[in-house]
Amino acid sequence: MDGLQQLSGARDVIELHGSLSRMACPACGQGSARADLVHRLQEANAGSRLPPNATAARVHPDGDVELPEEAVRDFRVVACAACDDGMLKPDVVFFGENVPPERVAACRRLVDEAAALLVLGSTLTVMSWLRSRAPGGTVRYASPDRRPKPDPRRSLGCPAGGAAARGGAARPRGAVAQLRMPCSAAAVSTGIARRTFGTVTGPALAPGGWSRQTQTATRHWDRLRSSRRTAYLELMEQAHVTGELYWRVGDVYAQLPHADDRLARIEELRTQLRDAFDPLMRCVRVIVLEGPEAPAQAARAVLEAASEANSALWRVSRNEPQARERFDEAHERFRHRLEEFITTAHAALNTL
Repeated sequence: MDGLQQLSGARDVIELHGSLSRMACPACGQGSARADLVHRLQEANAGSRLPPNATAARVHPDGDVELPEEAVRDFRVVACAACDDGMLKPDVVFFGENVPPERVAACRRLVDEAAALLVLGSTLTVMSWLRSRAPGGTVRYASPDRRPKPDPRRSLGCPAGGAAARGGAARPRGAVAQLRMPCSAAAVSTGIARRTFGTVTGPALAPGGWSRQTQTATRHWDRLRSSRRTAYLELMEQAHVTGELYWRVGDVYAQLPHADDRLARIEELRTQLRDAFDPLMRCVRVIVLEGPEAPAQAARAVLEAASEANSALWRVSRNEPQARERFDEAHERFRHRLEEFITTAHAALNTL
């Protein structure tokens, strides 16, 4: 559903349960991109913002939030652009819904035609697997620990962190051959990829499990990815703090009619922005050290845009001509630079 397979370079992916990047209209069946819906919602609610003190009452595990009534009272929801009537929903299979028959048939056809099937991160005990596995197939059970293999008369599968493979050998339906791989599904897939593309010398699978070279390389890339991801997230969080202070400048003009009150509030915001600039600069320096060059350049651009916006706000505090317009332009550049950094950082993580 999350599209990570495509981001990693996979092609011809069948998304069995749909994709969160698409929207669907239950009324007319027309599909559309989620990005288009976001754009339409922004246009329909242009100029509206959450009240200053509106916070999420609860954040659900799937990322949904519960907001107070006053925060969403004036929010406008758009209908399907095709029929102008239907309420849009994510193009995914929710609990209680059925997977489209043609999609199920396509998956079964691929399984039937495959010489081997590698399954990562699944117990293989759900009914969708038990219905789709081919008669006479062999499942090799791979466990990251020393738990006993499952009873072949009751289940097929491996732990969520392990891997399983089905070949075409003539064995009784549901037969399980013992094959222990003392590593996670991520290590299995990484090892296979490196072995396939010739980046690992020597045997990919040693008598005691995956080769030490593969395990060491996997741990190195996992640590590097985690370190960079943490640095990128910290910059995004700090930039969000800075961006929120910029938004409050607009609130000053909307809420305070007297010039003296506005200038006093702007001075308070400038003080808060100075306090936020040092943490932002530290985040940028970490990313410059972590690399690679593309995210580092994008991070520097975010810092430069913040510096320009802070300077523009100083001119606002001095009542210079057209200072407000220049600040708005600088704020917009800061937003664009942050969006460019997020895109660049995402691409950098996907290449690891």
